[in-house]
Amino acid sequence: SPTSNIIKSVKRSMAGEYSRELSTKVFQGACRLIQLGCNSAIDAGIYTFTFGDGRKVQARFTYTYGWDGKQWLITSHHSSAMPEPVKQ
Repeated sequence: SPTSNIIKSVKRSMAGEYSRELSTKVFQGACRLIQLGCNSAIDAGIYTFTFGDGRKVQARFTYTYGWDGKQWLITSHHSSAMPEPVKQ
C-alpha cells in the first residue's frame, strides 16, 4: 500500500541520516497524520530519538513525498526538537 511504502521510505531515510549519532532506536509517537493526494503525500507527527548515550529527545517531524511513477520519493523533510516547557 502507499502508506506502508511511505513508512518504509521514512525508516530507510532516517536510518541513513542519523546513523552516526543515534542508536538504532527511533520511536514513532502517538501523534501522527498521513495525508495522501494525487502523486503526493504528507507525513507529520512526533517521534523520540534515543541517542547512544541513553539521552532521549522528543521531536516533531514533517516529511513530504512525491510519486515518480515507480516509487515514493522523499521531496522534503524537517525535524526539530520539541520546545521545552516555560519555566515559572
